[in-house]
Amino acid sequence: MGEMKYHKINTFNLYHFDQSVDRCIVCRNGSLRNWCKVRGINIVKCNTCDIRFANPPISDQTLTTLYEPGLLRWTSVEEYRRLRREYFLFYKRILEEFDFPVKRVLDFGCGIGYFLRIMTYYGWKGVGIDISLADVIIAQKFGVKVLHLSKIDELKNNYFSVCTMLDFVEHIKDPLFYFKIAFRKLVSGGVLLIDTGDVGGLASVIGKSRNPFVQNEGHITFFTKKSINFILEKSGFNLLKVFDERMVKKNYNDTFSHKIRLGFLKEKVSQFLISRPNMIILAVKP
Repeated sequence: MGEMKYHKINTFNLYHFDQSVDRCIVCRNGSLRNWCKVRGINIVKCNTCDIRFANPPISDQTLTTLYEPGLLRWTSVEEYRRLRREYFLFYKRILEEFDFPVKRVLDFGCGIGYFLRIMTYYGWKGVGIDISLADVIIAQKFGVKVLHLSKIDELKNNYFSVCTMLDFVEHIKDPLFYFKIAFRKLVSGGVLLIDTGDVGGLASVIGKSRNPFVQNEGHITFFTKKSINFILEKSGFNLLKVFDERMVKKNYNDTFSHKIRLGFLKEKVSQFLISRPNMIILAVKP
């Protein structure tokens, strides 16, 4: 599969939008206010549950188009594997701390299935779902069981030990829908593992659209610890822990730590204001 090439292009001209909504996509409260504008997309904040999302929402057709191979940021499958390997091994180590009698993982937004290949190598049984039909085909050629998102109902309920959403929830426009799916698919005592950006705190007030995570193409929904906890409770989960990704990764392996760059005080302050760490969320199905 090494000959497969991906080419990054400016996709803003491909964006189409649905009609604006006057209620929150999660809590249905009508208390919305403009938060920032990025890449020409208006982002609003819910004053009740604290989630931020594109309004008007991105159309389903646009979301499908964005994740076809020609629009991905990887130049090749080899580059993808090289850059993601340590990241995926890190999450494998987190999951191994749980004593699951049966090791079954469902990976949301699995792409070409590389995380599942790693988990399978270490004795897990894995299934993935993804919106990109092209990536589903690639994953299947690698021998990974991956289904298109439209076939999620074909997977058994109360079956998986773990559901993972690694760099997934910021790309979707209805997070509560997918959290509820994960809840149904997990066994009692099963764990949901999420990795996403944290746009809360001072960076949310000052940085906003300058935050690299917010600027990232394809990111349309943004979370804080408060909004994540709200969605988890609404979908039936009990929150176990929310971690600062930098601190957790440092504890596992110093090579993962995101160290603050040395330099002038002005540079350090600027870095703090425009960026926030990713957060790692662990939740359990009662």
